Amino acid sequence: MFRRLLPLRRCLSTSSSSNATPTLYSSGTTPVSILSWGRGASGQLGGGKEERRLYPSPVANLSLPDAAPVLSPTPGRLPDAAETAGGVEVGISCGLFHSAVLVGGDAWVWGKGDGGRLGLGDESSAFVPRHNPNLRELRVLALGGIHSAALTASGDVFTWGYGGFGALGHYVYHRELLPRQVNGPWEGKISHIATSGAHTAAITDSGELYTWGRDEGDGRLGLGSGGGPGEAGSLSVPSKVNALPVPVAAVACGGFFTMALTSDGQLWSWGGTIMAERELIDKDKLVLRGLQFHGFHGVKQEEKTLGQKFVVDVDAWMDLSVAGETDSISDTVSYTDIYRIAKDVVEGPSRNLLEAVAHRIASATLLKFPQISAIRVKVGKPHVAVQGIVDYLGVEILRAGVFTGAFSWPETAMLPAKGDRAGPSSGKDGSEAAMKKRNKPKYHPFTQQELPACKPILIPQTVILVLVFVGLIFIPVGLACIAASNKVVELVDRYDTKCVPRNMLHNKVAYIQNSSIDKTCTRSFKIPKDMKKPIYIYYQLDKFYQNHRRYVKSLNDMQLRYPKKVNDTRYCSPEATANGRPIVPCGLIAWSLFNDTYSFTRVRGSETLRVNKHGISWKSERDHRFGKHVYPNNFQNGTLIGGGQLNPSIPLSEQEDLIVWMRIAALPTFRKLYGKIDMDLQAGDLVQVTMQNNYNSYSFDGKKSLVLSTAGWLGGKSAFLGRAYVVVGLACFLLAMLLTLICVAFPMKEEHLSLHYPPALLVR
Repeated sequence: MFRRLLPLRRCLSTSSSSNATPTLYSSGTTPVSILSWGRGASGQLGGGKEERRLYPSPVANLSLPDAAPVLSPTPGRLPDAAETAGGVEVGISCGLFHSAVLVGGDAWVWGKGDGGRLGLGDESSAFVPRHNPNLRELRVLALGGIHSAALTASGDVFTWGYGGFGALGHYVYHRELLPRQVNGPWEGKISHIATSGAHTAAITDSGELYTWGRDEGDGRLGLGSGGGPGEAGSLSVPSKVNALPVPVAAVACGGFFTMALTSDGQLWSWGGTIMAERELIDKDKLVLRGLQFHGFHGVKQEEKTLGQKFVVDVDAWMDLSVAGETDSISDTVSYTDIYRIAKDVVEGPSRNLLEAVAHRIASATLLKFPQISAIRVKVGKPHVAVQGIVDYLGVEILRAGVFTGAFSWPETAMLPAKGDRAGPSSGKDGSEAAMKKRNKPKYHPFTQQELPACKPILIPQTVILVLVFVGLIFIPVGLACIAASNKVVELVDRYDTKCVPRNMLHNKVAYIQNSSIDKTCTRSFKIPKDMKKPIYIYYQLDKFYQNHRRYVKSLNDMQLRYPKKVNDTRYCSPEATANGRPIVPCGLIAWSLFNDTYSFTRVRGSETLRVNKHGISWKSERDHRFGKHVYPNNFQNGTLIGGGQLNPSIPLSEQEDLIVWMRIAALPTFRKLYGKIDMDLQAGDLVQVTMQNNYNSYSFDGKKSLVLSTAGWLGGKSAFLGRAYVVVGLACFLLAMLLTLICVAFPMKEEHLSLHYPPALLVR
């Protein structure tokens, strides 16, 4: 347990003056002041308001015992008994948006409270130091960017605040408004902690180092390539840094890196470094200036709709000495490749901010060309809406290469002895090791979404030309389709009512259901034009809904295909069995098979026109849907007869009338192929058709028709496609003429091609 060195007595100032400095701790006569300065936009200066202090100013006062105060433990080292005798431990800690002071094991906090980083149980901010009753017996207090951490005298670690990126080490990613103990995998107690923006490090009393939190590939956790970062480039589980060979005495966390000091005096570092711009002076680089593109970036809707001109400058730093010696393009980076990257980004998807455009140009370039160590991208808008005279407005960013000075595992450097100069590093070369450890996939324009793309700028002249071009293409195509349709000879004869005796017209259903009445009917055709073979024979049904759900489902494909499945009549209801035996083929589709028949005779010479039924079905259906060893059985033997009969000695794969019928029609009016006549018919020929009117279309008020037709290069007779092409082509011509008249009446000025807002409108 933590042992207090002196009795504690605390009091807050009761002065009525708003400018009075509060006294946080009073247990003696030695005055100590806490000072702050800098930017305090979130109240982190503790002065009671958002302010900026250019010089150190008091935040709070302490009254300590006469003995000198003992500073809170320095990283990795606890004070011994002699140091703490007669004194009170005092420490301060600063985060990105909040601050804290530690006195005698208690903590006072102030600053931004978003995410619960103050540990007070809520997310409210504090502009003056506020005592945190949830923290007791503390030895170390470390504040990060989005969270806070504390180490108690008993060696326990507590964290609180925003839990994104796993910064709290609680195996979860949600926020904690109150301090919560970290149950890490370490053995023993923790002797020191350190934290930064979103990652934390802890040292055990045996010298082992554990890290957790944010790691977006820069290696700041020291776990090596693939060492554990999980959700969104983070690790919420405290993990041991195994690359350190000796016990660790001290650790410090930076924004993107971590450093550790071992007990034998070695300094280790890992993570990512940021290249300073001054390091790039007088270094080799590729220069691209004045790249101009038309893009659709901006926060205003007009910018996203009309677009405007953007000017891009690029500086890419890389070693050009090899290319200078070899005079080979393979030893450098082509200007054209960088130009294409900038062009694809600027002319690509719309972004709200120029910062995003510049960042994507830099990121894509560094990703594609690892040999580039740093890149500067400047993106400007020459035409902006701003009150005043400006050349252009824009942004400029500098980005370092992913592997420039970045290590994902600890690297060591020996500390020089007193009076000695620092010697060379005893570790591996960082950049070479990082290149070896990286897990970057092989570059390809397809996987990186960098394939060439075209995004035309639709000015009126371009639109008019496109409309005229479409009209010139569509109208001839439509006329060709109409001509092809007109060459097709088609005869349609509706016979369902004409083949019913006059005395039965009032009761057609009784006529068709009476098997004693002869259903033979004779019809005659006069051929209007020459019909070249093959002449296709179709039967057409109207108001027959083959697409009804229950009708479509009433079959068993396994039974149609496999002989071993002939007894499987699942899904075939209500035509599954008859007289206690399975029906093959079962189901309503087969049961309702069309059974009208036609025979044709040319009257001149009484010549019989043979109907060829071979090949009227699809080969794929004959080979793969209907079995060669499956035969009809017990078909149409029930009490209710549906349609035609099937020859039980012929396998289903050869019953082409059945195959054609079982290909479901999508619409209630459809035609199905009955057969072909492989003879030419001349204009004026009289063809007599003898038909058996057997199929019952009268029960559902349907219609039956016989169709004779030839075929053209577009198929059967249908003028719809050609007419659609002609209508679209004429519409394009009319629109082109209308736009031409508008452009003549209201000519477009040059400045309309880019955005010029009224002066009253301001840039974001």
